[in-house]
Amino acid sequence: MMSWSRVIFSLMILSLAVFPAEAVVITESADTYVDSASPNTAFVESPSINVSQHAFGLIRFGLTALPAGTTTSQIAKATLQLWQMPDSPNVAGSISVYEVTSDFAMRTVTYNTRPSLAAAPVATVVLPGNSRYVEVDITPLVKKWLTAPTGNYGIAVLPASFPTGLDVHLGTKWNLAASQPPILDISLTGARTVAVCVDGAECSCAGTLVSKVSTGFGDSSHYGSCTVTSDTGSCYAQSRDGYYGINQGFCCVCAVR
Repeated sequence: MMSWSRVIFSLMILSLAVFPAEAVVITESADTYVDSASPNTAFVESPSINVSQHAFGLIRFGLTALPAGTTTSQIAKATLQLWQMPDSPNVAGSISVYEVTSDFAMRTVTYNTRPSLAAAPVATVVLPGNSRYVEVDITPLVKKWLTAPTGNYGIAVLPASFPTGLDVHLGTKWNLAASQPPILDISLTGARTVAVCVDGAECSCAGTLVSKVSTGFGDSSHYGSCTVTSDTGSCYAQSRDGYYGINQGFCCVCAVR
């Protein structure tokens, strides 16, 4: 009879797949702007988001387009893209993106009912001299939203300094002629791994099989076992008595999107 110390564990490691970065492009769920020059006016469905000495933009993105189970470690970069419209009166200057820290109604918000903003900007960028998408890295903020979705009230776009002569018009989803809305481009890297363990039988993967460990057969007194760890947790399996003898169990690690 075999002793426990001599139970043979077979390890079958499949070649690890190299998962390229995957881009998830999200168009805004809502956008508008508020203007202190018209403090009680809601600029719902405006053809542009105006940013100037007296106006700033409000944009909100949902993250439901991300694959289920996406973690912050999988977000390589999150880039906000804002279209600088050619009819902007004065694009000489910089804009800053702030986290919005209180809720508001996008369709009815005015300057007098504007939400609160974080004290410091997430990022600041210099506007280009020609019409094109302005790219702003907001990776830390998107990771924060992913961790605490109920705190996702969106972003505000303001001039980087005051006083300012900046007067830029940004594209909006409501401008059907231009069709250049704000975009959130999220680059994901790698794959989320899941542990799957089955006693006395084969394991299978819903995604790509990364590794597979056998419990071995053991003997009638001591059955083999295996354990695997993944991004989402660990699991354990052992061999079992079968009709024709002891059946192996398996522990698998699966990569899923």
